[in-house]
Amino acid sequence: MRRIPALFLGFLLAPAAFSQTLLVGFGDVPCTPNKTGIITQVLCRRPNWCVTKGIAPKWISVPSAGGTAWDTRDQVAWYSEGVNLYVSKPRPNCTSHCDCPCRILCTYPWQRMFGKKFGYITGLAYLDYGMKAANLYIATWHPVNGPFIMTFRVYAPCKIRFASACQLTTNPHYAHGGITVDRATRTLFYSLTNFQSFGGNMLYLAPYDKPCRPTCKWEIPKTCLSKPVLGAAFSGCKKILTLTDGNVSQNFFWNGMPGRCAFKNGPCCKAGPVKYHGIASPFCGGGIFKTEGKTTYTKTPNCRFKCPFCYAATPVYFNGPPAAGNLNFRLGVIGAPVSHPSPPAYSAFAILLLNLQGHWNPTTLPLGCNQVVIYPQIDSAFLALGALTPVGTQCHGKVEVPFPVPCAPEFCNLKVSGQWVLGTVHPTAARTQICLEFTKGFKVTF
Repeated sequence: MRRIPALFLGFLLAPAAFSQTLLVGFGDVPCTPNKTGIITQVLCRRPNWCVTKGIAPKWISVPSAGGTAWDTRDQVAWYSEGVNLYVSKPRPNCTSHCDCPCRILCTYPWQRMFGKKFGYITGLAYLDYGMKAANLYIATWHPVNGPFIMTFRVYAPCKIRFASACQLTTNPHYAHGGITVDRATRTLFYSLTNFQSFGGNMLYLAPYDKPCRPTCKWEIPKTCLSKPVLGAAFSGCKKILTLTDGNVSQNFFWNGMPGRCAFKNGPCCKAGPVKYHGIASPFCGGGIFKTEGKTTYTKTPNCRFKCPFCYAATPVYFNGPPAAGNLNFRLGVIGAPVSHPSPPAYSAFAILLLNLQGHWNPTTLPLGCNQVVIYPQIDSAFLALGALTPVGTQCHGKVEVPFPVPCAPEFCNLKVSGQWVLGTVHPTAARTQICLEFTKGFKVTF
């Protein structure tokens, strides 16, 4: 049985079925005066952003400049306008607000230290799976020396150390517009494009420790991407490579075999009112959350006792989406009963029933005055978490339980089934009365 470590991205999405590609990127946002921002977007939907104040984008004079990477350990975004490196934590409460500033955690004066030889940053990628120190890949372009791929060791946000640099070509007309990595196979994907005389985009695959020794190359179709690629992101669980030219983004499905450029074209759409200059995928993939069944009620021992049942209690999730790599994911319930301090006083509690292998076996059991239905299968993978107290007002109570899922291959397509048991305890002169609600069941696939 796979166990979930107790760790805790808070892209605040509505609790609904989710299976699309989620991107985090850096680029131009439609604010007056013109501003840059960190953008979060479910592909083909309206994006949200926070504003990065005081950053003057270099891409005005260097079209390939800019990049974004996602740090899966510290749940922060690395990004660049071409000159410096920045680290920020996206703000979940920013919903396309031009007056909502991003919180910059630190700034690394990259060009002051490396710009003389390597020029400008054109792409970023981050790899940490199974490594003591993460790798930060920085694609660069110099107007004389051409494009490079640099590797840095990351020990903490903005605490990096140079490791190596290499070149695939020394032609200064070419630049790497997008770079990303598959954490499971440790495969680098990066584009190479002639920004002086555009004739198409080439994609290269290479081992993580030999970035300039590609195992294959592939000409990216111009069906959707008719301009130079400016960003790349990879969703590991579903093996989806997302490429963007800033205005249009497209998914490509990879066969998952290292060393082979075997892709199938996926959907494409406009990025919306923003223009990307770098993208990353904060999760290994998107999942699905759905509820099934009905709520059942019982009481004990007095079958005539009037229980304060809440008939709209519903299992939900918070800090979505349900995806491997979402360390802030929470299971929850809304519409729950809460404790009532004034006479007649009673206390409320909640129990979360889980099957950590997703086994589902609706079982009707006699309990107290009625029969109830338990949806997750009671077997070796079954777990009950109790002593949870709903907060809020009567029948508007809420409970949240952290359920972080790391971005690792073994958690891809993890299935969990569950159900909430909500109860109230009523001390009476005769005997203590207990009222119970067994909610609908829910299924989650990460």
